[in-house]
Amino acid sequence: MIIAEYNEKPVPLPISDEELIQLAQEEDSAFFFFTVHSELLYADINGLDLKKKLPVFMMLQEMNLLAYLFEQFDQRQMAEFQEAYPSLLPMRGGEMINYALAICPEAAGVPGKGLLPQYTGQNLFDLMEYKRFQDRRNQHPAFQLVKFYVPIHTSLHCPDGSERKLTGKEAAAFQQQLSYKIVESGCSRHGFDWESSQFVAQLPVCKQEGFLSERPDVEVRNGELWGVIIAEVTYPLDETEIETLKEHFNADILYDRRRFPFDTRVAEGTLHVKFTKCTEVCQQAQGELVLTEPEMFHLQAPHCARHVLNVTGFEPDFSSEWSYQKTNPIWLELSNDRKTIRIPLPTNEGTLLEGKRRIGVKPGMAFDSKLKVPCIGYLNNHRLTAAELQVPVLNQLEEELRNMTQKSRIALEDMCMHIDYVFQLDLRLVNQTLTEARIQERDGEERKQEFFGGMNLGM
Repeated sequence: MIIAEYNEKPVPLPISDEELIQLAQEEDSAFFFFTVHSELLYADINGLDLKKKLPVFMMLQEMNLLAYLFEQFDQRQMAEFQEAYPSLLPMRGGEMINYALAICPEAAGVPGKGLLPQYTGQNLFDLMEYKRFQDRRNQHPAFQLVKFYVPIHTSLHCPDGSERKLTGKEAAAFQQQLSYKIVESGCSRHGFDWESSQFVAQLPVCKQEGFLSERPDVEVRNGELWGVIIAEVTYPLDETEIETLKEHFNADILYDRRRFPFDTRVAEGTLHVKFTKCTEVCQQAQGELVLTEPEMFHLQAPHCARHVLNVTGFEPDFSSEWSYQKTNPIWLELSNDRKTIRIPLPTNEGTLLEGKRRIGVKPGMAFDSKLKVPCIGYLNNHRLTAAELQVPVLNQLEEELRNMTQKSRIALEDMCMHIDYVFQLDLRLVNQTLTEARIQERDGEERKQEFFGGMNLGM
């Protein structure tokens, strides 16, 4: 059992997200309580004091996941952990999660075919998807998935400016690409989706119709492409409840411009997809959908494996920024697909390319990159452009900052004071400013030495 402190009260873990929401409401807590850090009060795993191996404070949901993972251990897995326990050094919370996942990968619900699920520090929501799925099935004995089918209109905008409407059969060829685009458009960029799920849970339709969650998608049905809204509900729906949910989804289709309609690029041009209104409905409870447990989970979270499995050899760094800067005062942070890698400066092309590969960046793909210089606030967290993310530019910056004098710092601060008023910050200009300040200071010292050296001070 693991016990965390939350609002000065002990909370036994694991518990469901719904129970956490209820707890926050009772305590009139902040909206972002899912990602708050809490004190670890107690951690006993089959007689082993896990608290000795973990930090005093951890993210509440990290502790919740860790408690769940240990509950999933079978007898063999627990014996393996008990045998290794004495030799384990104190770990950060993320490191212990990955250690537990390596022993019990099935707890993440994704068949890895030899690959292990991994906590990256940014994919906690995805990693807990299977736990939420199991929690809902346990809390609601009549839990089921329901499909609301939606006819869609699809057209192809060609590079020459022409437009062609596609039949359902023609559009079916693009199902996989469209499905991926729809699913990803509904995901938080960094995977922290608890706040949105908490908001959904408060909707009247959720409280009255047994509705838990939904996601839009497209699928091939009878050889044609259909829109579909896949809903989780707590019990079999009658006709009145079905019509109520249809109205709710139709309103989403009409007003949610983030998801409906949408465009996506394909080799032939740009596909424009427009959802209409819900028509047919298929329920598991009525035998209209026949699904195994793995099929249910995949239908609910089709791209979970992509965010959870370690396919690139990525190694997360859970050290704090304060700790990291002790040995690396200047570094890059590259982020993509819920993964962030640190690259200390100076660096080289090979290291930069390998860093991109490990976070899943392919040629031509956009990703986030920023400079980290905690000791210089003007430059810290500066987001890099493609022109700035060049090894010569970055290494020159590292050298200039390492050799920076007080006068160079003043010149840099004076330049940065005009950011957003006169120009945008550019590392190439920073390099130029620091170089010129250093040269001017050096020349000034040389002239001073020449002046005093030419004087006969002994007279």
